[in-house]
Amino acid sequence: MSSCTSQKSFKSDSVTIELKGNPSTGYTWEAVLSSENVVTVSKDVKYLGDEGMVGAPSMFYFTLSSVSAGNTILTLEYKRLWEENVPLETKVYNITVDKKGKITMEENQNIKLTYKSVSMDEGLKMMADSSDYILLDVRRPDEFASGHIPGAVLFTNKLMTKADAEKLLPNKNQRIYVYCRSGRRSKEASQKLVDYGYSNVIEIGGILDYKGDIER
Repeated sequence: MSSCTSQKSFKSDSVTIELKGNPSTGYTWEAVLSSENVVTVSKDVKYLGDEGMVGAPSMFYFTLSSVSAGNTILTLEYKRLWEENVPLETKVYNITVDKKGKITMEENQNIKLTYKSVSMDEGLKMMADSSDYILLDVRRPDEFASGHIPGAVLFTNKLMTKADAEKLLPNKNQRIYVYCRSGRRSKEASQKLVDYGYSNVIEIGGILDYKGDIER
């Protein structure tokens, strides 16, 4: 009797997570559940550009539906499926379903952050597909003045502090591309940004590998 009552009181609930991505770059959001007995997850992608537009972003929708009471962990990774590198971005959610089927969800902010390294050419292609990013030049001011990638913002690696980073880069989830002269300082600066809590840092090497126009 109690089992029957419990089953009748359970009503499937659903919540949806929305994430922006750009499939034209080969990247996609993928979901992994630690337990598939608590919720199911379905994925839908909606293109945001006009018909025929190249490189426009898309919205990824992940809808969770409760199946039974319990706990599970949902991991969402933004990556290229054929690559084994660290995902560009990772989000982790703690999911709880109560006895009535209601879903509560909390994003886990304690995951270990890291940065991704790509070539200069790869980074430029990624930047061409979106305008929602910041490009950091972490060289010295005199190097920056002698010539830098158009649109780059100077943020010298040697002088970089958490307080200054949070003033210049208030959104810790925004994509940040980092370059220097040869690739050494850009890696150091990228690691600093990750240590400061920035979750979407992409290191693209040195301006020595850049073949485009220079801004002075």
